[in-house]
Order: sequence, then structure tokens, then C-alpha cells
Amino acid sequence: MLGNDFFKPRSIAVIGASANPTKIGFSLVKNLLDGKFEGRIYPVNFDETNILGLKCYPKISYIPTEVNLAIISTPAITVPAVLEQCGQRKIKYVIIISAGFAEVGQAGKDLQLAIKQVAEKYKIRVLGPNCLGVISPINRLNASFSLNMPVKKNIAVISQSGAICTAILDWANKKGVGFSHFVSLGNKVDLSENDFLEYFANDPNTEVVIGYLESISDGPNFLKSARELTKKKPFILLKSGRSKEGQKAASSHTAALAEDDLVVTEAMQEAGVIRADNLEDLFEWSMTFSEIVLPINNKAMVITNAGGPAVMTTDEIANRHHLKFFEVSKKLETQLSTNLDKKITINNPLDLLGDATSKEFENFFKTIQTRKEAVPDIKIILLTPQSNTDIEKIAKKIVEYKDNKTVVVFIGGKSFDLAYQILAEAKIPTFLYPESAVRALDQLARYTDYKKLKQQKIHYVKGIKRAAERIIKKDGFLTDSDLAKLLAAYQIPMADSKLANTLDEAMEAANRIGYPVVLKVASPNILHKTEGRVVKLGISTDEELKNGYEEILSNSKKNFPNAQIAGITVYRMVRSSVEFALGAKRDPVFGPIIMFGLGGVYIEVFNDFRIRLAPVSIEEAHEMIKKIKSYELLLGYRNTQKFDLEAIAKAISGLSSLMTDFPKIKEVDVNPIRLAKSNGGILALDAKVIFDSAKLE
Repeated sequence: MLGNDFFKPRSIAVIGASANPTKIGFSLVKNLLDGKFEGRIYPVNFDETNILGLKCYPKISYIPTEVNLAIISTPAITVPAVLEQCGQRKIKYVIIISAGFAEVGQAGKDLQLAIKQVAEKYKIRVLGPNCLGVISPINRLNASFSLNMPVKKNIAVISQSGAICTAILDWANKKGVGFSHFVSLGNKVDLSENDFLEYFANDPNTEVVIGYLESISDGPNFLKSARELTKKKPFILLKSGRSKEGQKAASSHTAALAEDDLVVTEAMQEAGVIRADNLEDLFEWSMTFSEIVLPINNKAMVITNAGGPAVMTTDEIANRHHLKFFEVSKKLETQLSTNLDKKITINNPLDLLGDATSKEFENFFKTIQTRKEAVPDIKIILLTPQSNTDIEKIAKKIVEYKDNKTVVVFIGGKSFDLAYQILAEAKIPTFLYPESAVRALDQLARYTDYKKLKQQKIHYVKGIKRAAERIIKKDGFLTDSDLAKLLAAYQIPMADSKLANTLDEAMEAANRIGYPVVLKVASPNILHKTEGRVVKLGISTDEELKNGYEEILSNSKKNFPNAQIAGITVYRMVRSSVEFALGAKRDPVFGPIIMFGLGGVYIEVFNDFRIRLAPVSIEEAHEMIKKIKSYELLLGYRNTQKFDLEAIAKAISGLSSLMTDFPKIKEVDVNPIRLAKSNGGILALDAKVIFDSAKLE
């Protein structure tokens, strides 16, 4: 676990320090001095004797006292050896500023592997390489080459991009926003976002965490760290690389691994992480979360001097999921009517009219402030520059009655310059557009809802693992009979079937099962059977079965000449008005992912499905079912039959247990699954399991 001495070291060695003002090594020493770092600073450079008034040492081994933190800014090729010297001096933490590692190609990857091996050898915790460094205003530490030293405040920042770091710092200085800690992650050879999320969760100086990531290190640990953090504090994250092109750019930038963005989104939702879509949202949401107290009931009131913007804001709130309208009580209406201009209609939004001055706004604030209950959680002030609008005085009144429940939208330009400055100094969030304000406040309300979630009793379907182990063979091939037994062990029953090796066996099986039946080729080499015309549905007689059997064999030889044919499986034909599909895959970052959706066109055309990270409890499976667009069909839309939702939920949970129990399973597809009416269960008609060949015994 990261210790406090990372952000508050007693002594720092700058290896690669320089007396040349154009070099990063010079900036590192100067920033430590300018930031008024309270510990000892040891520049290290073989060719210098004095840098900025500090004695310079030729090697780190020459430093006479203990060193808590080393900052390396030397050519990439020298870094493994320099890190070795740090290890020999028992330095606990190292920041590698140097670039030229995994982000530049194979030679750089080899160098990065070398520094990883050295770090592990000496148990050194390493930040970087290819990073901006660390800033901790709380501790007067600027261990970076950024010129900006932000003010102390309650926001902690992690960023995988140094350029995004400098952009955030520049924005913060303009807005007067401050930070507790600021971390540039770089290539994450060792220390990653997970280490800092764990630290910030328990840091008394941090109340909000924001981040920019191009990749996520160790998905399961990220989820664990993020969940622990979001129980206590909001975490706002801008995760780039959503498109294939963006993933490619991220890979070339910091050697990031490409991820499925749909999986990333689901992972964040499950962990309570607030995902920003762009830098504007990241900036504005962080300011809002930092300065506005969490609402109790998520109820907002709009106060304005212009009707049009009020209507726009009302529309925006109505279309949000978490932010709600505050209803003005009769008692409050009476009080406001008494204290405000008689021409004003008391409502939400509250239009103080175009000729409103600071006096009307002050009367509103006074009325609200004197009440102890039935007041809005959040106040949205909308201002437009009209002839009577004394903008600066209104801004000062907002500051005078500051309650950490108010945001301001200035709809205009230059007229508001001074008012912006007044509110910025008072740490009151301001926005240019109503939509931006509502988006930020809806995320605040969403986090409030997340924190209110009560821990449910969680029930998982526990499969019969021992039985499944006997079924899964070393070569990874499962017959249809094997598949049926395997899935049944995890609460996914399959239609009655029989593998036949001759026409007579197929007829015997069909008569035992009962017509109508389905015929399907059994082969480890043929995965997409429908496209290969090796499936026949709705066979009702012996004659149809004979023709279908011969046709499947013929198509198998024609379309898959090299395929191994194990026989032809005879299934009972099951009819239903509704069918669904279950699927699972093993994501390289987050592990097993479970998919559920109604079958056929609902998934393919309407994109109607939900995913969730395994393991999935029965309760969580019910939530997945409720969130599909076509959920009402399952409830008996327009007096049609209701279906067995509990059986679906158990199948979802069972599939997640199967994936958790057997890491060698790479992918599962169970489609279609026919639904029976309420309490009637489900029945899978087709399935395939794909194994990871590298993990087969």
C-alpha cells in the first residue's frame, strides 16, 4: 500500500538535474524550490557542482543521508542502471520522468521490462516512466516539470497523459480551483491508478477524485479500489479510447491496451464511477462536486430573470434520470409572495422577470435561508444581461448568501466578466449554458442515489462444479449431450436430444423424443451451423427426417470438407412466442462478461441487450432483465402471457458461475432459449462453448 511519505518525503534526489534552464532537470529542481518544499533536495549530475544554490552530487551513492524519493530525468537507456543504484541505496519511491520506453516500440518495451525487473528486485515503488511527475499542494511538493503550482483544495487528480495534466492545471489556475494531490501516471510500469485510488479513499485532504485514463490496469483490482473509494467520495473519470481509432492512438501514446468500451462503461457503472465524456464535463463536474454539498432528495429549483432560458432548463431537468423538480409548498409560496414583487408568479421555475435587480434576488435568498424545511436541495440561478440587471451586485448577493447549494449560469458574454471573477473567488460554480449546469447536477444527484443504495442479500447460482469437471474434456470438444449436461449443472436446461450416427438411430431418437424435432450436425469444426445449412427445423415425420438427415450430411461434406463429423443430433422442437439469448466472453481486462437479451431481431436490429461483469447474483440478473427495452414483453404486454423471469435470472447467474469456475472457457453462446409461461421454466435449443486452447490441460 502507498504510504504518506510518497507525497510527503523528507528528502528528494533529482537524478539528471541540470544547471541549463532549457533542460527538464533544471525545471525539476527549480519547481521544488519555488514550491517551498520543506525537506532536503539533492541534485545529482556528474558534470555539475552547484545547481540553483544547491550542492550537486556526481552519483546518488555520494549523498550522505537517507533519500526517501528519487526523481530520474536521464536518457532512457541509462534508467535501468540508475534505478539499480536507487535500489542499492534502499530508496523506497522513484519517479521516472524520462520518456522512450514502451510507447516508442520494441526497444523501448525491452527497457521498460528491465526497469520493472529492477523495481521488483529491490521492492521499489515506481511512478512512470514517461510522466510529468507529482504535485501535492497540501505538502508544498512540486516534483514535476510543470510550471503551475495549484492552490490547496480538496480535489485529487490522476492522469495518464502529461498534456492533460498541464491542461487541467491551467484551467484550475484560471478558475481558482485547487488540488490536494496531482499525479501523472505515464506508462504505469508499477504504480497505477489502483494504488492511488486506494490511497485517496483514506486521505483526509481529498474529497473528490478526478482522472484521465487511456487504459485500465488490472480490471478486478480497479473495480475493488474504485468501489472502496466511491463508498466515501465521488470519482469522476474521463476514459478515452472509446473508438477503434482512439484505442490505436492511446496504444501509441502510452502503450495502453485496447479495451471494449461497452465493458468499460458497465464496469464504471457497477463501481459507482462517474464517467465524463469530454474535458469540459471533467472540469465542470469536478468543480461542482468540490463545491456543492450532496443533495438529500435531488430536488432543484430554477431562479431566473428570463423566461426562455427557464423553459430550456426545465426541459433539460425533465429529461434527466436523477435530478428532480422541487415542488413549492403552499407555505413557501405564501412567504415568497409576501417578500417578492406582486407581479411575480410563484412557481418552479421562479421567473423574477426581466427588470429584476439584486433586491429581488436578495429577497428570495432571505426567504429560503430562514426556512428549516421544504427548501430546494439545489438552486440554479439563470441570468441574462438586461437593462435593469445589476450583474455585479447580484453576484455579490449570491456570495453573501452562499450555502454550497447554488450554481450560476451566466447566459451572455463580456457583461459577466467581473461577476465571473466575484463568484470564482468565492468558489461558486458557474456555467455558460443551462444544459451544462443540469448535466453536472444530474451527476451529483446520481452519486447521491448511488450512496443511498442498500446492500442487498446476494444469492448466486452455484453450479455443480464436480459434475462439470467430468464433462469438460482435455481436447476442448463437447458433444451436444456434453453441452446439455454442462449447462444443466448451471441452471440452463437444454431441450431433450440424442446423438445419432446412423439414419436408423436418428429415427429411433425422433420417435422416442416425439415429433416435431430438429436435426443438427455435431462437429467441433462447425460453429455457425445455420449459415452452413446443416440444421433442419420442424421435422414432423419419418420421411421428412430421412430427407433432412441426408441433406445435412451432404451439406456438411460440401461446405465443410475438412470438418470432423461426430454424428447428427436430434432435438425436441420447442415452440414459443418469445425467445432470448445468453452469452459470455472473457474480457482481457475485467474478466468474464455476461450478456442477456431477447433473441432474434431484438438483439440484431434493436441492439436490445444488457451486459454485466461476473459474478452476477440472481438479484443483479433481475436488474439486467428489467433494463432491456423489451422488458414489458416478458411481463405480458397487452394481456399476453407472462414468462418465467426467475428461471431467466437463475440462468444468467448460473452462466456467470460457469465462467468463474472454469477460466479455461473463453466464450459461451446459448441461443435461442425458449421461454415458458410464468413458473414454466426455460429451455435452451442451441449452445456452443469455446475454450482457450492455451489453458486446456
